[in-house]
Amino acid sequence: RGFEWLKVHLANLYGHNKLTFAERVAFVDQKIGEGALSDAAARPLDGAGWWKEASAPWQALATSMEIHNAMHDESGDPTRHASGLPVQMDGSCNGLQHYAALGRDVEGAFQVNVSPSDRPQDVYSAVCDIVASAITADAATPLESAADDPELAKRIRHARLVSGLIDRKVVKQTVMTSVYGVTFVGARN
Repeated sequence: RGFEWLKVHLANLYGHNKLTFAERVAFVDQKIGEGALSDAAARPLDGAGWWKEASAPWQALATSMEIHNAMHDESGDPTRHASGLPVQMDGSCNGLQHYAALGRDVEGAFQVNVSPSDRPQDVYSAVCDIVASAITADAATPLESAADDPELAKRIRHARLVSGLIDRKVVKQTVMTSVYGVTFVGARN
């Protein structure tokens, strides 16, 4: 399945890593049909340059050329092409994958792509949604209701300061490192 993984890798370089594998392959097949890969291989610098739109343009060009070479392999079968191009593979929050598997956590396994799903899941976005909802609820709480509870009043004021500012990037590093023993100070920083 190496030829298929080259296509998946190329689609990932275009930010299509949340699509199913079949959809990623279809994206590249469409580009092949449009002649984009042949153009990149034949005229990398003076052609249409679709590869320049990728998050890592030079990797996209190299992968486009490799797929093109595989399609024109002397064997006539692109799956028999011996490629030396590294294909990047990444897990989904690997530490949490281990915890989900060890704890037989069905929901956790789903969130970190240990169990099957139609589409890749994103645990960081799921955590972000939970945090943002809690902040929105706290920010909407009347400050007067915390007259006898200084901790609640502090939480409400803090929520109002950060309401609308929490995004995936804010929670990702803390979630990712939580399984490796990040301290409160490290998480806060």
